[in-house]
Amino acid sequence: MTAVETLPARVYCDPSVFAEEQRRIFAQHWMLVAHEGQLAEPGRFVTTEIAGQPIFVLRGRDGALRGFHNVCRHRASPLLLASTGQCSVLRCPYHGWLYDQTGALKKAPGFEDAALDPDRWGLWPVRVESWNELVFACLDDRAPTLTDWLGDIVPIAAQYPPIGTLRYFGETLHDAPTDWKAYGDNSCEGYHLGHVHRDLSAMLVKENTRIVPIENGQFVRFDVTYDLGDGGPPAPGTWIYKFPATLMVLSTRSATIDQVTPLGAGRMRIFRWLWLSPERNDGEAALGFADQVLREDMAISNLIQRNLAAGMYDRGVLSSEREPGTIAFQRWYSEAMAA
Repeated sequence: MTAVETLPARVYCDPSVFAEEQRRIFAQHWMLVAHEGQLAEPGRFVTTEIAGQPIFVLRGRDGALRGFHNVCRHRASPLLLASTGQCSVLRCPYHGWLYDQTGALKKAPGFEDAALDPDRWGLWPVRVESWNELVFACLDDRAPTLTDWLGDIVPIAAQYPPIGTLRYFGETLHDAPTDWKAYGDNSCEGYHLGHVHRDLSAMLVKENTRIVPIENGQFVRFDVTYDLGDGGPPAPGTWIYKFPATLMVLSTRSATIDQVTPLGAGRMRIFRWLWLSPERNDGEAALGFADQVLREDMAISNLIQRNLAAGMYDRGVLSSEREPGTIAFQRWYSEAMAA
């Protein structure tokens, strides 16, 4: 076993570091913004932010998914104000500029004699791709395709029921006074399971748990086996932490998908979606248990964040035997920040 030094405490607390992370990491990676069920019909949209940039994703009348910066080209007003909804036209609420669902400018009141070029003054596009019922957006035109970015997650997910065959059950949303990296450090290791997640740990067949960092896709893979206590055979599952901040919990009976969004140095938001196999009738209990595990992770991460900001702690050490996933996560982070 070898010991590896952790990241310094200041990177979890410094606003200037957060600004660099937005530019060097989140503006260059794919971010999960919706699931297909939210965008099922033409005109359905969701709004969100990536790296501080307001965007929206829209299902067009032609069935295509498109993304745009949520910025009118006239005076920078947002076009869509709700977090989700239905729209037939893209009309700016400030001065009434009108765009079609491909982003082209259709009408600019007061500029009828100016002959504005509809392509030049159209909305700025954002890349959008969908995989396994999950909709991602990316600000960087140079980034790889979504499936290339996912890497070996694609064949791993193929071992489980497609999300489209499961029944969507619900979502949770939490804001936390925790830096996204503190939460990532925690989510990439199983060292804490027996101490923080006693109920979850009791369900796992310990000798069948394996944690491996995977370079093709930059993610940490947890292979687990659940003893459900119902007399049936143990059930396989895979937990995934995809750098920088997307989490997936896949099994033969359910799928839980999280997106962590940094809100500032030491602040984050987590969206969580849950799907269950159609024959399950324990949805409320399943959502409650998933939320319990999330709250346990958030509680310890919040306490860690307070100590990181307090000033006594600078660096710690990571165990190559017990924390290989966190070592990989911090290395991927350092490489991205140095690029």
